[in-house]
Amino acid sequence: MRLKAGVKQYWRRMGLRVRLLLPIALILVSAGSVRSYYLVAEEREAAISNYQDELSELHLYLTPLLVEQSIIGDYAAIKQTLSLQTKARVNLDSIRWHYLNNTLILNDPTPTPLEAPAWFVRFVGIAPVTSASPITYGSENYGELQLDTTPVPAINKIWTRFTSQVKTIFVVIICIFILISLVLHGNLATLRQLSSAADRFKRGDRKVRVQVRGAAEINAAVTAFNDMAEEVEQLLQSKQESHHALQEQLHFMQQLLAVLPIPIFVKDVDERYLSFNAAWEKLFGISGKSLLNKRLVDLYPDSPDIAKAHREKDLALMEQPGKQIYEISIPVSGGEWRDTIYYKATFTNIDGSLAGIIGAIVDITERKQAESLLFAEKERAEITFSSIGDAVISTDTKGRVEAINPAAEKLTGWKAAEAKGQLLEAVFPIVNETTKTPVASLMQQIIVEGKAVSARNIMLQARNGEEIAIENSAAPIRDRKGNILGCVLVFHDVSEKRQLLEQITWQAGHDTLTSLPNRVLLADRLIRALSNAHRQNRLLAVCLLDLDEFKPVNDRHGHEQGDRLLIEVAERLEKAVRGGDTVARLGGDEFVLLISDLNDMDAMEAALERVLTAVSEPYLINEEPVKISASIGVAVYPLDDADSDTLLRHADQAMYQAKQAGRNRFQLFDADQDMQQQTRNQELDKIRQALHRNELRLFYQPKVNMRTGRVVGMEALLRWHHPDRGLIGPMAFLPLAEQSDMIVQIGEWVLHEAMRQMQEWLRQGEVWPVSVNIAARHFQRPDFVSLIEKALSLYPEVPPQYLELEILESAALGDIQHVHSVITECQKMGVNFALDDFGTGYSSLTYLKRLPANIIKIDQSFVRDMLDDQEDLALVEAVISLSKVFNRGVIAEGVETVEHGVLLLRLGCDEAQGYGIARPMPPAEVLNWVEQYKPDPSWAQWADISWELSDFPLIVAQYEHIKWIDQVVMSVEDLPLLLMEGEIADQHVCRFGQWYDRQGKERYGHLTEFSELEALHTRVHAIGAEIVRLNHESESEKPRDLAKELLLLKDQMVKKLETIQLAVTRTL
Repeated sequence: MRLKAGVKQYWRRMGLRVRLLLPIALILVSAGSVRSYYLVAEEREAAISNYQDELSELHLYLTPLLVEQSIIGDYAAIKQTLSLQTKARVNLDSIRWHYLNNTLILNDPTPTPLEAPAWFVRFVGIAPVTSASPITYGSENYGELQLDTTPVPAINKIWTRFTSQVKTIFVVIICIFILISLVLHGNLATLRQLSSAADRFKRGDRKVRVQVRGAAEINAAVTAFNDMAEEVEQLLQSKQESHHALQEQLHFMQQLLAVLPIPIFVKDVDERYLSFNAAWEKLFGISGKSLLNKRLVDLYPDSPDIAKAHREKDLALMEQPGKQIYEISIPVSGGEWRDTIYYKATFTNIDGSLAGIIGAIVDITERKQAESLLFAEKERAEITFSSIGDAVISTDTKGRVEAINPAAEKLTGWKAAEAKGQLLEAVFPIVNETTKTPVASLMQQIIVEGKAVSARNIMLQARNGEEIAIENSAAPIRDRKGNILGCVLVFHDVSEKRQLLEQITWQAGHDTLTSLPNRVLLADRLIRALSNAHRQNRLLAVCLLDLDEFKPVNDRHGHEQGDRLLIEVAERLEKAVRGGDTVARLGGDEFVLLISDLNDMDAMEAALERVLTAVSEPYLINEEPVKISASIGVAVYPLDDADSDTLLRHADQAMYQAKQAGRNRFQLFDADQDMQQQTRNQELDKIRQALHRNELRLFYQPKVNMRTGRVVGMEALLRWHHPDRGLIGPMAFLPLAEQSDMIVQIGEWVLHEAMRQMQEWLRQGEVWPVSVNIAARHFQRPDFVSLIEKALSLYPEVPPQYLELEILESAALGDIQHVHSVITECQKMGVNFALDDFGTGYSSLTYLKRLPANIIKIDQSFVRDMLDDQEDLALVEAVISLSKVFNRGVIAEGVETVEHGVLLLRLGCDEAQGYGIARPMPPAEVLNWVEQYKPDPSWAQWADISWELSDFPLIVAQYEHIKWIDQVVMSVEDLPLLLMEGEIADQHVCRFGQWYDRQGKERYGHLTEFSELEALHTRVHAIGAEIVRLNHESESEKPRDLAKELLLLKDQMVKKLETIQLAVTRTL
């Protein structure tokens, strides 16, 4: 019973929509459930039946196939057939065929996955079916075939039908719900509006109405509500209208008094306060309620006089009703006194009887203060106007003078009283400074444009006729609204300023010593001269003049006399040129001449000759005649079509060429030479960048003692590791660097790098003296000794005696005394010196004696050619002899062959360097080379044997023989043959044959070994001629075989020659 009562109560609380939709939903769900159950039952029966039919059909299909293929023994075909069936039939899970003790089992390779949930599988209840039957044909048995089915495809199919059915039922329910909701929506909405309207009407919303729509029954209820609401609203409206009118009038008055910024008060006829507004309360700082029905004495308890004055005014007004206005100072909030104006008036009752006084208070304290300030400001303005330093004139809009200050009186000559009312043009007449024409008044421009204007370069014509240079400005005078009331003119005397400006302008463009144009003015005149020359098609000579030997004169006679000399030179130059030409001074003893309007070069040369003559005339200094000259560089426009700066630079370059050519002359600018100079500058810049980028490298060439076979030193040789061109030798860039101070920077780098490398070798346990080449420009620097001292101090581990400085013989011949001093100072520190390329200069024995160099280096050009040139051989012998006479060490450079070394040893030179010993190498390879180095055995063989000069041709002959054979052998490799035809065919024509037939027979003909040479020499030429012939016939293999034989003959001849040499030494 309780459940039934609860359901009824819940049913009553339900809305109409729920009451309709809930039963419909239950009915549809029940019907759908029954339909789904029967659907699943039908599908299950159909699936089971289908299994039976498919198994029967498959047995019938497979039996003949299995029999046929079993008979022929094609089991592969059987397996393929069964496999195809497991793949083709989705319900078939596996096939098992047992035959002759063999079982073939084939399962579905891709079983169908189960899609239905487990509860549904249990609900459907389809089990797998297995069918087994024998395979017979006639009386023969061919095994047993077992077929197993899977229920998964059938269950998946039933599940799909089931879910589709459920979805359909769900969609039907949704559609029915939507249709019913749409039908109920309109009627229920009207009922909700009616309920809401009733609630709003109860809360006071009398104008609320409900729109009539929906079913007829609902519309009737809505109409009844609307009629009732209309009647109630009309009854209430008529009652409220009369009350509202009174309230509006009272409210308006209260608001009006409250927002007025003026304090307002009301009194009755008994002088008692009835009301006040907010502004009154703020002014006095008192709440109006505290003074209701009170009198003046209560408002001003501390100021009875103020209360009495007000009361007298009130009584007077009530005796004569109307209006009353008066000023009075009263105390207000905070005890402050304010200046005020009281506005009072009487008011009456409806019957016309006097009711009281209404009053308003206006605070005029700020206005009073402003009036005081304005008066004081006016007084200050008048004082300022009178005392201001600039002249000031004010006018009205018609241009008549209203005021003029004392400064303006002084400049114009007009008194203030006389000027007032006069037109501005009469009091302030102005003219143009240059043209002296009258300048229009600025007044009209100010009136039209309404902005300040100014004017310069004008003259004021004073009343006494005097003209005064002035600067003036004028501006409109405006009122608060921006209307122009007149103008004010301010001006002042700029005469002194104008004169000072002119003087400064002149000084900015002129040289203070000579009064000639300076660089600034010269630049302007040069641009104009170039323009005129271009327009008139004339020549313009831009000449840069530098005085020769001016510095010695200036140093000898003093700067004051030097300045006088420069002034006289300037005067002579101005007289030597024409009036239209320009003479300018750049500074020091440099001048520039602009010789314009030239017809041809002859006219220019004549002008320059006049200048040179004028400058070279004697000057009188301290009663002593002094002669100087000038060197002039000339750039001619438009032959040298360049801008002004370039022309001056070209003239400067030509001037230096004139000095180098002998001075006291002029030199035209050479564009080709300038291009070469620019190229040199660019190359120098590349070298400078290489130095900064650490692209320079030091290679080291060993020096050896050929007699002992010991390494005695290294020479540091510079290389440039170019990023694009690879390794560059010194001759590609050092000659150019030696022409500038760049060689000093490079020299210092080389010196420090060599010292650093020696220090590194020391730390590795090896060290040799390292020679560093020093350029002449570097060596001749005044601070050279200090640079060496600094370098030694930076590398204290390196003994100074291991540093060897090589200087060219030509560098040592410049200033022999200075060179001697530098070498001596450096030797005191332990540094050694070598005189490089000795014999290439023109030094005498006296110079050699005065140069304390430790070592003399024989130039490689003599060493390299001494085997070919008797003069070079004699020179090498002479240098070696000189070194012994002066007790100097000697070393030969350029040793390229063993024969060079043998000859040097026999001449008495033990130390050498060259490609025949080792090429320059990076520092990383030096130690390895030293470890592996072995001197040529020939040097050790002849180390202790002395020779006479008459035996040296034997070594030369041996060298020539070896060269001859090498030439022939190299021709086999298609290299050019550098021998004459006669030198090949005839053994008496070659150089060795000539020696053999003449000097050899004379000196060594008595030796048996010498006579044996002839047969060998004849055989050598025969084989050599055959090799040359075969080469001409383009043979390839046979010449190579003959070349091997020729090399063997060479060795035999060399041994014979060595035997002759030993025989000679035994006779000495």
